[in-house]
Amino acid sequence: MALREKLSSFAVGAASKANSLAVEAAAKANLAIENSKLNLKINNEEKKIDTFTVSIGELILDKLDGGETFDDEIMALYSSIQAARESITSARAQIEANNRQAEAGDLCAVCGAPLAQDAKFCGACGAKVEHPEPAEEEAAPAGRTCPHCHAEVTEEDVFCTQCGIKLEDPPVAEEAPTAPTMD
Repeated sequence: MALREKLSSFAVGAASKANSLAVEAAAKANLAIENSKLNLKINNEEKKIDTFTVSIGELILDKLDGGETFDDEIMALYSSIQAARESITSARAQIEANNRQAEAGDLCAVCGAPLAQDAKFCGACGAKVEHPEPAEEEAAPAGRTCPHCHAEVTEEDVFCTQCGIKLEDPPVAEEAPTAPTMD
């Protein structure tokens, strides 16, 4: 019988220990759940504070924009806001200018920087600006043109006024040679 009592006592002790561990685990799980709920509540309250802080800032900013003054620390921050606004305005104007130039096709083929209308070289990278040949629909210049840059030149010009190259004399029409006759 002693063995039976020992086994029974061991089984009761093991069951008691298992029950104790289960109760402890449940308590820890409940504590973790409760702490998670509290952390969620804290996060929600912090979000409310952030929202209220932004609202206070917007109210003060509206008053500053309206001309009211506050202490030096707030005025220094407001100066930074004004500088940032000016920077944004300038950047937006530059974007609009870039878009207008892009629509007009006045961009450097090398670096993509905007070009002045009459630019011969890019102001950003120094690349020579190649102007496209006139479209076939456009009438070709009526007079003489430079063979190098295709600028219009006068009959009296010895040098091109755009690229400086020496111009060749205009070709003289030659008579076609006559075929020898057999007499």
